[in-house]
Amino acid sequence: MSRKVTHIFFIAAVFFGLQFPIFAQGWERVFGYAQNDGLADVVNTADGGYAAVGVRQMDSLDRDILLIKTDADGNQQWSRSIGHNMYLDFGASIQATPDGGYVIGGTSIGDGNSYAYIVNTNTFGDTLWTVRSSQDSVQGRQVIQLSDGGFAIIGLKLNPPVPNVTEGQNYDVFLMKVGSDGLEKWWKTFGGSNSDEGFGLVEMNNGDLILAGKTNSFNAEHYDIFIVKTNATGDQLWASHYDKGAAELAFAIAPCTNGEFVLAGQIEDSGATGEDGFLFKIDASGNETLWKRIELPGLETIRSVRQTVSGGFILAGESRINDAAQRQVLLIKTLADGSLEWKKEFGGVMGDGGNAVIVAPNGGFVVAGFTHSFGAGGSDGYLIRTDGSGISLTNFIQGNVYSNLNATCQPESFGQDIANYLVEITGPFTYYGTTDENGRYWVPVPDGTYNVHLINPSPYWEPCQDSVTVSLAGVFDTATVDFSLHSNTVCPLMEVDLSTLGLRRCFSNAYTVRYRNLGSEVANPALIEVNLDPFLDVDSTSIPWVSSNGNNYVFNVGLVAPFQEGEFQVYLTVNCDSTVLGQTHCSEAQISPAQLCLPPNPNWDEASISLEAKCENDSVIFTLRNQGDGNMAEPLNLIVIEDVFIGFQANYQLESHQSATYSFPANGSTWRMEADQSPGHPGNSKPSVAVEGCGAAPFSTGYIVQYPLNDADLSVDMDCRENTGSYDPNDKQGFPTGYGAEHFIERNTDIEYLIRFQNTGTDTAFTVIIRDTLSAFLDKHSIEIGAASHPCRWELYGNGIVKFTFENIMLPDSNINEPASHGFVKFRIGQLHNNAIGTKIRNRAGIYFDFNAPILTNRTLHTIGENFILLDSVSSAGPGVQQPLPSVKVYPNPFVETATFELENVQGNSFTFSLFDANGREVRQAERQHGKFEFHREGLQGGIYYFRISDSGGQSYSGKIFLK
Repeated sequence: MSRKVTHIFFIAAVFFGLQFPIFAQGWERVFGYAQNDGLADVVNTADGGYAAVGVRQMDSLDRDILLIKTDADGNQQWSRSIGHNMYLDFGASIQATPDGGYVIGGTSIGDGNSYAYIVNTNTFGDTLWTVRSSQDSVQGRQVIQLSDGGFAIIGLKLNPPVPNVTEGQNYDVFLMKVGSDGLEKWWKTFGGSNSDEGFGLVEMNNGDLILAGKTNSFNAEHYDIFIVKTNATGDQLWASHYDKGAAELAFAIAPCTNGEFVLAGQIEDSGATGEDGFLFKIDASGNETLWKRIELPGLETIRSVRQTVSGGFILAGESRINDAAQRQVLLIKTLADGSLEWKKEFGGVMGDGGNAVIVAPNGGFVVAGFTHSFGAGGSDGYLIRTDGSGISLTNFIQGNVYSNLNATCQPESFGQDIANYLVEITGPFTYYGTTDENGRYWVPVPDGTYNVHLINPSPYWEPCQDSVTVSLAGVFDTATVDFSLHSNTVCPLMEVDLSTLGLRRCFSNAYTVRYRNLGSEVANPALIEVNLDPFLDVDSTSIPWVSSNGNNYVFNVGLVAPFQEGEFQVYLTVNCDSTVLGQTHCSEAQISPAQLCLPPNPNWDEASISLEAKCENDSVIFTLRNQGDGNMAEPLNLIVIEDVFIGFQANYQLESHQSATYSFPANGSTWRMEADQSPGHPGNSKPSVAVEGCGAAPFSTGYIVQYPLNDADLSVDMDCRENTGSYDPNDKQGFPTGYGAEHFIERNTDIEYLIRFQNTGTDTAFTVIIRDTLSAFLDKHSIEIGAASHPCRWELYGNGIVKFTFENIMLPDSNINEPASHGFVKFRIGQLHNNAIGTKIRNRAGIYFDFNAPILTNRTLHTIGENFILLDSVSSAGPGVQQPLPSVKVYPNPFVETATFELENVQGNSFTFSLFDANGREVRQAERQHGKFEFHREGLQGGIYYFRISDSGGQSYSGKIFLK
């Protein structure tokens, strides 16, 4: 079909294994070449992807085994053609081996004969060894790896020997075993005087084998289900055939969790239903425990079965309305008793079929088969990934995002393609796409009507069309929606990010500074000022600085055009002599030009509040300054936090360029001031500043990172890290870390996530992929990608999966080069507006090194709260602190074994005493009947603890104690 709407073109889509980001919950992919190809089996791989095997027609006289590896999204990572140019080689089954490779079973035809064929490959599909059966006139079906490391393949052997099965030809079930080295150990045949064929086998826990197939020996009127049990050396223990009154062909067998076995196949008779699928179960002794004929309209053949996590079964094959109709891929899900739960069909109008099905590791199902309806050749391999309800995404919305050279939005005024822009697609479900380096996006969706919307991160660009509605129906239907942007304000808009893997005390470390221009004008030049923590000693930088003053360095990165980005590194050492383990180091980067070219809010009073802090003698001194050109129109609030307590609250109001100073005792606490910014102030400034380590040691650590930093504006970024001695190699951190054990943060506070990885394997990692399914409580629109240790490509896709791909990273293993074996990436994202109080935002990521199983990071936690910071009511607070509550005396403090708590000017005589460690975990609770009581250490470790005393009237009194 072809119909045109503004900037939209509907086309019939055919694709051949193309590399597009695909939503992991469902997709359909076609793999093939100019001749006839198909897939016979598929297996889950350790890295969350899939490996599929089948046949590739090289030319009219040659066939090779086709082996394809995809990632979890169905993108082809590599393919192999395996075979001999003098043979026709067919792949029928595949199994992943414990060493990360694969074993393939099938048939090889050459020299006028056919042979069972086994291929063993490594992780990359490179052939390690092959073996053809010593017996000819054999066809191989399924291969499995045995518990002793060897392999067994089942199939048929013709009798008398001929290359191919012919009408009336007799044959037997064939079973062959080879060792782990690929050398044949033995072969056996089973059956009667007529035709018997094996299709599947399963190894039991004791090494015995269960073989499944069909037979018309043993006086069978038609074909019957045929099952043979052998010992580990292939000696027959028993054989049974099962007659259900028609022709029953068992094409597949799979183990069940209760020790039984399920078979599936096709039943044929001359009745009204004709051809149907069936389910058949036996116990380990061959006793029938379930028979279910699956009667559906039309004709069905089942070729594969697996038990599902719920105890039911998933079956795959093909269906037809009648003998004259074309086939379609058939997927059936049943309950444990074989009753139908649902049925799905896939494909087009030219004939398609399913040969194998597996249960995907994270839910859903994967079907391997063939298609004549789509692809490049007469037939092609067909791989289908569905969700747990059998739904796949077969349609696509695609397009380009580009700048427009004038404000008229005329198509002939195309400018440059824009990378890393997000497209949101809303309808029955919500999906996201990300433009690549060519400005192109591609999003798979199911049938439905969708609104396609461009997420524009820059106020200086405006889309020529904000959103477009499209409707899709059918298989591989595609809508093309292009977005062009024109400049509404000529101005640069610079963004900067500063990040590091970590700050390891006494070792070399590196900060990466990333910058980009989101504006519509060239920044000429762009200057970046990096102000490093005073305890960080610069060793070198990847680009020269133009000036420096102490630990302040200025870098000129030259002209930065719209949508251009770049990065550089600062290499440094955490000073060893003047720091303590766990000390926090705060650094900052600012980029210019940083002017805002949009008119200010008319309600802004032109006041601009900034904060400074310093440690001077016996005091922590905060300076609050109005550096704007206007007087504050109204009083605003400020608070001062000592570690985890609000020790001071006040209102303030300053005239232009006026300042106010507040002093607090240098007692080793971490002191933080927060002040409200003038309403309507340009940007997103939330003034705050903190001081750690002011006063005699030991001083408190770890509190700066609990609270948000004042770096919400694009032109500034701050990084506060606690130095470490060592750390987990693969983890995820969220900043701010949050208050207390529940990691409280306020509504609408952005979160910066840092994902760190290390190659702890035994070889170089060529590719690292990180997948992170974002919490439903995060605003996908707001995602900002920060600095990374190595060049990477990122995309947001599906319904909120962020993916980072480090191609050709060449990350050495930690045994060869430990410092170079690490990497990281950082991104920032906002919350959904006004998340409910108590909402828990959890997040974790999967890290994939090449084709290995993913390493799952820890799960981060942030809890949305309000008024969660305790109010300090200890009477010994320092100068300038106002006492908002009745006080609590603690003496001595610090102490070794015993301290006295005394509440002053309080009501009531019943109290609950709770003690928390530095991480907010409750370590002690007791009921007290008097306002004065003794506290005994009783084995608590030394350090800082926080207490809360609640009276019977609901009033709380809080503070901290120091245990020596």
